[in-house]
Amino acid sequence: MSRYDYCYTVRQHIAANVRHWREKQGMTQDELAAKSMTSTSYVERLERDQGGVALFNLCLIAVALNVPITELFEPREKAVTRSGKGANCVINRRRNRREAVERIA
Repeated sequence: MSRYDYCYTVRQHIAANVRHWREKQGMTQDELAAKSMTSTSYVERLERDQGGVALFNLCLIAVALNVPITELFEPREKAVTRSGKGANCVINRRRNRREAVERIA
């Protein structure tokens, strides 16, 4: 697994864990956004594994969910994106970019 692939796998773990802990606590995306001082669209994109993940915002979300930030990086049993596919769906969509990054590295 390349470093590039690993980064997308970690992002999928974060997405699955944020959704898991939010739903476990019975919160809506709007409630989590308000409690974490982020926008609803940021929470939506984070849970769908779209866009970047800012560490500061991740800290705010962990505090709002009342879980250690390390819990958000742990692999879930079924870390599946909303499309129903596993880790490869994100990597395949970005194959050209991944190849470019690997050529530079």
